[in-house]
Amino acid sequence: MSLRSRFTVTSVFQSPASLQQKVRKSRQVKFLMESLEDRAVPAVITWDGGAGTNYFWDKANWSTDTVPGKNDDVIVPAFKYDSQLILVGDVTLRSIRSDAQLLEIPRLLPPYNSAITGSLTVTAGSSTLTKGILSDLPYQPMVVLKTVGAGTSLAVGGEIGLKAISTPIPANAYTFPTENALCLTAESGSKLILTN
Repeated sequence: MSLRSRFTVTSVFQSPASLQQKVRKSRQVKFLMESLEDRAVPAVITWDGGAGTNYFWDKANWSTDTVPGKNDDVIVPAFKYDSQLILVGDVTLRSIRSDAQLLEIPRLLPPYNSAITGSLTVTAGSSTLTKGILSDLPYQPMVVLKTVGAGTSLAVGGEIGLKAISTPIPANAYTFPTENALCLTAESGSKLILTN
């Protein structure tokens, strides 16, 4: 009498192929995914002067070949011949450490006889402008600096104020009064420090 006729074969005695299939099923892992809010990771972007200009908005001047934005930490080394980094319009950065002097110029609007004041805003961390910041007359009537957010600080050394440009002023250019040459704002627990 054979074993098969006397006993019922149960699942304990399975073929090797069916055992492998069970092992595979038991090793399968199910992952649960949870959606999180969008986050921008701050990048450190360094001035490399690749475009050969002094303009902030020229993307080839930056180590990433992109213009720094509100989520970026910016490093600007000192420029040759004490030339200036030219900011046109409003610039918002996470932080900046500049050993070059900055020069604010407003963004001119057509028909190019009116301007919107340019500004520099920092939103996190510690920032330093070791050589200061100037405003370009006659187009920019004041230096506009702003810090936002608890723990944010901006220390400004060197010169801060207005600078008359040597470029001829167009006859149709609108000039601003210079009585209020500084607009410094520290909001939400931030600090703006003038070291000179």
